[in-house]
Amino acid sequence: MAKVLDSIARTLLDLVVQIGSFSMAGMQQALLEIEFIQRTLTAYETVNSKDTFQRIYSTLRAFTEVDAQPSRGGSIDSELQELEQLLTENRRATALQFRCFT
Repeated sequence: MAKVLDSIARTLLDLVVQIGSFSMAGMQQALLEIEFIQRTLTAYETVNSKDTFQRIYSTLRAFTEVDAQPSRGGSIDSELQELEQLLTENRRATALQFRCFT
């Protein structure tokens, strides 16, 4: 499973790089889905996959449009806090479905 996660992480990085630019909403959606995958499969994380996920997050930040505004007029930090809350709620709601990975 660790090799599968390494492969998934590399593929996600390649896809993020191919897109090249993200709106704030696009970055939030990508971040939510990628973070969900990483947290769900954390038991299989390797040094390589962890490094690749960090590169994905760095690339997302770098490729998010500089003038992108938070969706509801709040700060980027508040948007990320809301995203973290949504991620936590989704992980809790799907815990049974993904229990086989823990």
